[in-house]
Parts: sequence; structure tokens; C-alpha cells
Amino acid sequence: MEMKSLFRCTAAFCMVIFAVSISFFTPSFLSPGWASTNYSAFYNDSVTPGSSFDQRIDIEIPKGYLNLGSMDSLNIRLGSGISVNEVIYSIPEKIQEEQNMFIENTGVITPQNGEYVLKVSGRGVLHKGHIVLRFKGVKVGGGTRDVKIYFDAPGGSVFESKAINFISTASNDYNLDSQYGTVEGLSGSNEMALTFREIDAGTIKRGSDSIRLKLSSPFVWDITNAKVDISSGDITLRKPVIDDEDPKALLMGIERLSSKASTFRITGIFVRDMSKEVTTPSYYNMSVGGYSKANIESKSFLYRPDPLPLPEPPVALFSVGNRQCKISGLIRNMDVAPFIREDRIFLPVRYLAEALKVPPKNITWNVTDEQTTVALEVDGHSLKLNVGDRQIEDSRRGKVMMDVAPVILDSRVFLPARWIAEPLGYSVGWDASKQEVTINKGTSR
Repeated sequence: MEMKSLFRCTAAFCMVIFAVSISFFTPSFLSPGWASTNYSAFYNDSVTPGSSFDQRIDIEIPKGYLNLGSMDSLNIRLGSGISVNEVIYSIPEKIQEEQNMFIENTGVITPQNGEYVLKVSGRGVLHKGHIVLRFKGVKVGGGTRDVKIYFDAPGGSVFESKAINFISTASNDYNLDSQYGTVEGLSGSNEMALTFREIDAGTIKRGSDSIRLKLSSPFVWDITNAKVDISSGDITLRKPVIDDEDPKALLMGIERLSSKASTFRITGIFVRDMSKEVTTPSYYNMSVGGYSKANIESKSFLYRPDPLPLPEPPVALFSVGNRQCKISGLIRNMDVAPFIREDRIFLPVRYLAEALKVPPKNITWNVTDEQTTVALEVDGHSLKLNVGDRQIEDSRRGKVMMDVAPVILDSRVFLPARWIAEPLGYSVGWDASKQEVTINKGTSR
């Protein structure tokens, strides 16, 4: 008996020590207590006084803890001028594949003395909390503009006490002003600055695309240098982003609703024409949408394309029948003049080679009683021609047949300009009215 009593006392003493140890070593962040709470109302834009509609409010706790099985509550009071038929709550089991800090449940909240008391049970995990409230058969009295809803949390609750706008029958949630282009004081011709002025506290809705600004085709947003400044109020904004599925749409997300009417401004955003199809000033449209409603649905702006680069001057300019030419911007006097034969322009070898950047040492001749041969070589690419022969030997393309043959006139060898210039990476232009031929860099024009 004495041994059993001693054993019981020892066990009881150990249990007390164990309980004290658990209590002593439990981290403070696991103790129930107030946590930051977001209350997000999803407004009904068609609300009119006297009408009946449904309303939803999401309650979110970014991170909190409530002991397993412990109960907590939140008192909900509606502002004056509003009535509700029924309030339904829903607590999901998981939030983004992780457990809700509250045990899942759903049901109807019965009003008690004009208040709705939401009761929840803890899961014993340190994580996010999410509760959905649905208000059925909401009615607003005549003349009502904004209605508050009050969330009152008791002492020691994980919830935060707060009042938010339950509904707003105002025509819009915010006013949007724009500043555009150099004519309105910005540095770039297609630069835009946007100012958002909230009508009242919390009227701009919370979400990933609270504000959606979409451009008409073919224009897209460039927000590389975008900057957001909040000049008044306490709204929490997300960084503006481009819609992954539509580069014409700019999304402004709201992380946390304001408790004071807020004003913020986005600068450093540009409108671009990635298609390069717009070559003259053209009007485009910016539609305004998203969860929140602006004072305007769309607005037009004048897009001013960047000036086209000036074309490069021709490498060389020759005139039919004129012994004066221009090569690399310098006037040259030739001893013979270009001419037309069989609808082809013929130029003297020496000056054509100079225009094509063929060094003089890379012009080789082989003259016999039967044949005159000339070869041009530049950067390892050679062309070999015989006077009177339409065949040209190209080191890269092999033997090619031309539609005309080189000729000798006034003791000078003339070559068909296009057949020589194009294989060496130049193009030949012709102005029939001026009887001028130009040699230009790049492909044929």
C-alpha cells in the first residue's frame, strides 16, 4: 500500500511538472490573441435604394493561431438604414492547399438583440484564416448612400475590431484623372500618368485586378519604369503588372482596403506599338474596368509614333549620259558616261568597283587577242566576267547566266550594274524621271 501511494504521488508530481514545463515552454506566438484581419466587401454595382440584393464579405487573417477546440467569436452589427433576411457563414477546410486555422463549418447566424454573433473553433495550427459571410435579401432605405458594418471582437480574440463600408450606392468607387504626352507636361510623347482618387474609405475593392486598364489593338503597355506614389490615405497597393494572357491589359491590385479615402498616382508608364504598323498619329482607346468602378468607362488618347529614321544616303549616284558621279558623298569626274542597253544600266568597271568597296588591287584583268576577262574580289567573294559573255562565275553561287553581257565602249569595259552589285550585298535603284541610278547598302529596294 505504501509503495502504491508513493507511486501515485510520484506520478502526480511528474504530471504537474510536465504540465508546468509545457506551459512554460509554449512559444508566445501560439497563444490566442489579436491578429491583423482583412474584411473585404464585394460590392453590387446595381444597388438602388429599396432594392433587394445579396452581399458577400470575406474575413481573412494573414497568420494566426487558435488552440485546438478553443472557441472564439465575432459580433457583427449593421449600420442604420439597412436590413438583412439571413446571414450565412462558410469556413473552408483549406486555403491554397494548406489548412485553415479554423475548423471547417457552415451554417446560418441567428441574430441576437440586433447583432449577429459568429462563433468559430480553432484547429491548433499557425496559419491563415478565411471565413466567407453571405448576406441574403439585403435592403437599403431610401436616400442611403453608404452603409457601415461593424465587427466587434471580444478581449483576447484572434479577430480585429473594425468598421468598413458594407455597401455604397454612389455612382463610382473612384475618380480617374490622366496626364498624357509632352503636350501635358510629360517627358515622352506616349508617356502616361494616372491619378486615382477614392470616393470614400474602402470603396476601391480588394483583389488582384481591382483596377483593369486595357488598350485597344495594336497597342500594349510598357511598365518597365512604372512608379506608384500614395499621396493621401492608407490604402495598400500591389505592384502594377501586365496581364499574363493579355499584354494590352494593366492590372492594379489592392492588398488592403483603406480606412481613409486614398489618392495614389502611377507614373512612368508608356504606350507602345509593338507591331510597328502605326506610322501616323492615331487615336486609341483605354477601357477602364476591374472589380472597382471608375467615373469613366473609357478614354481616348492620340498615339504619336516615333519619327522614322532618315534613310541612309546612297553609296553612289550615277546619271545616264553624265560623266560626273557621286561616290561616298564625293563628286567624281569619269572619262566615260553610263548608258542603257537592253533595258540595263551599264557602268564603267573602275567606278562601279569603287562604289562597291572593291580595292583597286582586287581588280584583275586578263586580256588576250580572243578575250578580255575582269575579276572583282571583296571579303573573299569574287566575281569573274568575260566581255561579250553572259555567264558570270560567282565564287559562292557558281556559274550564273545574266540577261546581258559586259561590253567595251570608248576603250573602257562596262558591266551591268545590278548583276554585280546585288551579289556583293548592295541594291540598285532607278529613277526613270531623272535617269539616275543609285547603289545602296542592303537588299534590293
